[in-house]
Amino acid sequence: MLELLKVLIETVTRALPAAGSAARQRRLNEMGAELFMLYAQLNEAMLCAEDIVQNLRAYVGRMAQHLEHGNDPYALTAGTWIRDVVQQQRFTLGRIGSTMNRLSAQLNILAPGSIARLAPLLRGKANALDSLLTVMSRGGFPMAEPSAEQLARLQEHGHDDAAFDELDAVRSMLERGAVSTLQRWDEPVYREVVRYLEHERPEERVREIRALLEEIRQVLDSTFSLQDVLLKVGDRRFRTDYDGYHFRG
Repeated sequence: MLELLKVLIETVTRALPAAGSAARQRRLNEMGAELFMLYAQLNEAMLCAEDIVQNLRAYVGRMAQHLEHGNDPYALTAGTWIRDVVQQQRFTLGRIGSTMNRLSAQLNILAPGSIARLAPLLRGKANALDSLLTVMSRGGFPMAEPSAEQLARLQEHGHDDAAFDELDAVRSMLERGAVSTLQRWDEPVYREVVRYLEHERPEERVREIRALLEEIRQVLDSTFSLQDVLLKVGDRRFRTDYDGYHFRG
């Protein structure tokens, strides 16, 4: 989840260097409100990721105490603590996918090729983000992260047969590594959460995501005026088009 979010944010960051030519600045100005909306959604996803990690840390602390002394059975209900924030993240990621699909053509003008490489992650019936959303919609929290190299290979292959093989590998990883938030989080789940926190280092990834978002914020701040980013009353471009399960490209 975090590695995919990081790749999405890195792509937006690369698409927003200094404005440059007058024509480029004009295109940017036309996108001001939409880019601000995308930034707000990405920021929401980052905050949600922080909440998930904090809940996992709290669970590990309480469950370790329970396993040693048997005096904290509430620790076994940790799936219910995390379920709501996981579902909130699912909707946030779905909105991000919808927004980036809608803006892909415009962003690609600003950074030719960079947004197109997101196609295997965002576009069509089979993509990495939809696979993640499907796992989360079933109450699963993925404890396995596709590597940056794996996502890069998926982008490089585009829509050829190798891309489908790579996508199948990502999908299988997400499904196999998911822990259900609909069941008791007993000792085997505890061991898996500890492994996730130690091996995947989610706090480190969240810090990297926060740094990337700060770069986007600085570019938005230096590029746009308040008039550029204020939403027009009744602007239908900003209606949420994520249906709670799959997003439409």
